[in-house]
Amino acid sequence: MRSRKHFIILVMLLLFAGPLDRAHGMPATAATALAPPESLTYPPLAFEVPRAERFQLRNGITVYYLRDTEVPLVNLQIYVKAGSLRDPEGREGLADLTAAVMRTGGIRGMTGRQVDERLEFLAARAELAAGPETITGGLSVLRKDLEEGLAIFSGILRHPVFEEERLRLARDLRKEDLRRIGDDPQRFAFREFTRFFYRETAWGRLPSLESVGAIVRRDLVRCHERFFHPRNLWIAVSGDLSRQEAEEALERHFGSWPQEEAKPEADIPSPRANPRGIRLFSRPLSQSVVIVGHPAPSKSAPDFYAFEVLDFLLGSGGFSSRIFQTVRTDRGLAYSTGSFYRGRMNHGLFGAYALTRADATIQVLQLLEDILAATSRTDFPATDLRSAKDSLINGFIFSFQSTEQVVANRLKVEFDGLPSDYLETYREKIGRVTAADLRAVSRRWLDAGRAGVLVLGDSVRFGGSLDSFGRVTADVPGADAR
Repeated sequence: MRSRKHFIILVMLLLFAGPLDRAHGMPATAATALAPPESLTYPPLAFEVPRAERFQLRNGITVYYLRDTEVPLVNLQIYVKAGSLRDPEGREGLADLTAAVMRTGGIRGMTGRQVDERLEFLAARAELAAGPETITGGLSVLRKDLEEGLAIFSGILRHPVFEEERLRLARDLRKEDLRRIGDDPQRFAFREFTRFFYRETAWGRLPSLESVGAIVRRDLVRCHERFFHPRNLWIAVSGDLSRQEAEEALERHFGSWPQEEAKPEADIPSPRANPRGIRLFSRPLSQSVVIVGHPAPSKSAPDFYAFEVLDFLLGSGGFSSRIFQTVRTDRGLAYSTGSFYRGRMNHGLFGAYALTRADATIQVLQLLEDILAATSRTDFPATDLRSAKDSLINGFIFSFQSTEQVVANRLKVEFDGLPSDYLETYREKIGRVTAADLRAVSRRWLDAGRAGVLVLGDSVRFGGSLDSFGRVTADVPGADAR
C-alpha cells in the first residue's frame, strides 16, 4: 500500500513539473533557470558604521548614547580603567574579587541578599567583571523600572559595602577554581603559557591560592577608592529613552558623584619584546598541548591590519586555515589546532597551537614552526587572501547588530585611545592588505628565534627531544595549584 501511494505521488509531481531535461533528470524549466553559483553577481555591499551621541555629565563622566525603541528596555555598560594588571604583588586576584563582591556584597541601605531579590523581582540584570586592563559592568532593565534599576546599579558602583560573608564565599570559589585548573590540561597549558610568555612583567603575575587567600575586605575597599571615580568611568547607554531622558537620569544617579582629584595611574609597561625559550610541563598524559608564541604588533601599530589577515589565514580562520589544513586535515596529527592573535594597545601576542597525541609532539612542533617560517617566503593563494579579507570585513559588520554593540564599540575607541576614525577606516585598511604586506609582517614578527614555546605532556613519549628547538626549562610535577 505504501509503495503504491509513493508511486502515485511521484507521477503527479512529474505531471505538474513538466517535461524532463534528459541530460540532468530534472524539469526542463528548472534546468534552464539554474545558473552556476560562480556566475551570480550581487550589488556592492553598502554599510555605514552607525554613529552614537557623546556627552559628559557635570562631573566629567563620559557617556555614549543611542536610542532604540524596538523593545521597552534600557541597557547600560560601564568601563573602568582598572584590572588585574594593577593588582599589588602578593594580592593577585584583587581586581576580580573587587568586581565580584561589589556586585554581590550589598550597597548602602541594602544587603547583598536584598539587592539580589530586588533585581530578580524587576527581571533586571546587573553584573561586574574584571579583565587585565578593564573592569566592565552592565545593567539591563525595563524602561518602567529604570529609576529603581539605576538607583541599585549606581549604589553598586558608588557605595559598595563588601559584606564579609560574600567576600568569603567569593574568595573560596576562586580558590576552588584554582585548585581545579590542573584537572584540565588544555586550560592549565594556556594559563601557564601566559605566565611563561609574560614572565617578569605584570602581565605574567597570575592569581594563586596564596595571593587570593591573602586578600581581605580592606584591600577591596582600597581598590574601589583607587579606581572608581568619575574621571575613570565611561558609560554607554542604549534603549527606549530619549537623549534628554538619558542625560537627566544619569545626572540624578551619577552626577552628584564628587569629581575628586586623583593621581594619574602609571601606564602598564609593555612586555619585553623577546620572550624566547621552551617551557616543559611533563605529565603522564596520552595527549600533548603545544603552543608556539610570538610577540606581535599592537592594535595601534601600522602592522595590525596585515597581521589580522595573516592570523586568519594561518589558523584563526577555521577549517580552511593553513595550520588546520596541514596539521589536522592532511597529516591527521591534531585533535584541535589553529592560532590566535591578541592585539593590545601597547603590544600584541600571536600563538599557534595544537592538541596532539604524545608520540607526535616533536613532529607537530616542527610542523608548526615550518608553517610559520614559510609565510615569509611563499604567498598564500590569491583566492585565500581575498576570502580572508572578506571574512574579516563581514565579521566586522556583524559587530554592529544591536544598539548595545554600537555604543560599546564607539565608546571603546575613545577608551582605548584609538584614532577617532578607527571604525570608519578598518574595512578599508583590511581590504588594502596585499601578499607583500603578509610577507613583510611575517618577517618582522614570526622569526623562530623569538618564539616562546610551551609543551605539556609525557616527555618520555614525545618521539624525540625538545633540546633541538632551544633551551628547555622543565617544571616540577605537582605544582599545578600554585
